[in-house]
Amino acid sequence: MVLLQEVIESKPPRRKWALLVAGSQGYINYRHQADICNAYQLLRGGGLQDENIVTIMYDDVAYHQINPRPGTLINSSSGIDVYNGVPRDYVGETVNVDNLLDVFLARNQIALAAEGSGKMIDSGPEDTIFIYILGHGAPQKLFMPNGEVLDAETLQAAINLKFQQGHYKNILIFVESCYSGSMFYEILQPGMNVYAITACNPLESSYGHYFPMDGENGQPPGYKICLGDIFTSCWIERCRKEDMTTETLNRHYELVRECSLRIGKQTSPNYIQHVTQFGDLESLGNQTMATYIGGGSARKSQLAEVESVKAIKQAGLQREVELKKALSRTEKLKAEHLSKASVEYDVQVQEATCEVCKKQKQAEAVLFGKQNSVEAQKLAAEAQFFAQQQAADGELYAKKKEAEGMVAAAEAQGVYIQSLLKEFDGNYASLRDYLMISGGMFQEVAKINAGAVQGLQPKISIWTNGDGSSAGNGSPTEGGLATGVMKEIAKVYKT
Repeated sequence: MVLLQEVIESKPPRRKWALLVAGSQGYINYRHQADICNAYQLLRGGGLQDENIVTIMYDDVAYHQINPRPGTLINSSSGIDVYNGVPRDYVGETVNVDNLLDVFLARNQIALAAEGSGKMIDSGPEDTIFIYILGHGAPQKLFMPNGEVLDAETLQAAINLKFQQGHYKNILIFVESCYSGSMFYEILQPGMNVYAITACNPLESSYGHYFPMDGENGQPPGYKICLGDIFTSCWIERCRKEDMTTETLNRHYELVRECSLRIGKQTSPNYIQHVTQFGDLESLGNQTMATYIGGGSARKSQLAEVESVKAIKQAGLQREVELKKALSRTEKLKAEHLSKASVEYDVQVQEATCEVCKKQKQAEAVLFGKQNSVEAQKLAAEAQFFAQQQAADGELYAKKKEAEGMVAAAEAQGVYIQSLLKEFDGNYASLRDYLMISGGMFQEVAKINAGAVQGLQPKISIWTNGDGSSAGNGSPTEGGLATGVMKEIAKVYKT
């Protein structure tokens, strides 16, 4: 008995852990972060300790510039803020596959502390773990905000490792995404003490809830975005209304499946999604939901929600009062600064206008001067060109007249030659000799010959042409001498 008592006392206490992951970012995915925050509020209301709940979400929606109520997130038509009080353990770029796996497997704590809060699922062999992952999916894939993918095999490998290490007793997994059933279909191994419920089967899409088109049951005024998801709305709202200490996993699955089909058909004929279950259904199916998410009676849950609503409304009223005060002060400061700025603006505009006018006048004067200078240069160039053209015309005219004179002289010379040739009865040799004599050619020849024989003192004193005409004493007659000379000279120039 003593040994049994020691064993019982040494057995670690059972703890409940929860890992909440929103794998998307951007205001368009408002519903995913609202779902996570609502789930956190449910778990805290069910008694889970904050130190045992790890939230992983991008956290870029609550304070987004187009959020109608900055600093809040609502997940239903009630308009209740579910964001207030939610610890964001890992946000922004730290929302990735590596950190998710490290948190789940309770490893690399130093690195996790540098990335975020450092919290992780440090569970023991008697502990239960609730995993809720949602976002966008594809067959056997869940997407992370940075584009990374958590695939089905990686998730299964992490569960296997956690199981082999003996770091949990049972795990309940909810997945909200398109094709979420493919994350476990023919992949989740039996005997791992895992029970999984997905928003749809392996071939379907999952759909949002609380659209603007849903009318009175849709969303409060000002919201133009989907506030939640059908599957998540069904399971969370049921947990708030019913006693989870008596509702089994199998019963919860059946009711959430019916709820999802009903809301889907009400929203659109195409919004049909079949909630699906996987894992150790027989061995875990009869466990209660409270085993994983905590909770008491529906009455306690309703009272807690009423108190939560009251606190939220009071906080909301206080926030509105402070906001109005801040806006009033802001408007006053804006008016003062606006008036001052308006006057300064008018003065600056006038000064700028004067400066522009001044520079414009200066530019016009410079332009006018340049235009006049250009005109003067143009006129000078035209005058110079005209003078050059006149000079060229004069020179051309003179050369033309000179050429005409040369043509006239040539024509006269031709007439003159023709007349002489006619007088010599067409004898070209006689004409040539005549022209040479008249041109002084023979005189020039005589001078040249005289110069050549100068100083030689020749003994010959009589020239003869050898025709035998001479005086008896051997001297040629005067006529014969002249005739002989002419013949000899003619032979020299004969062609």
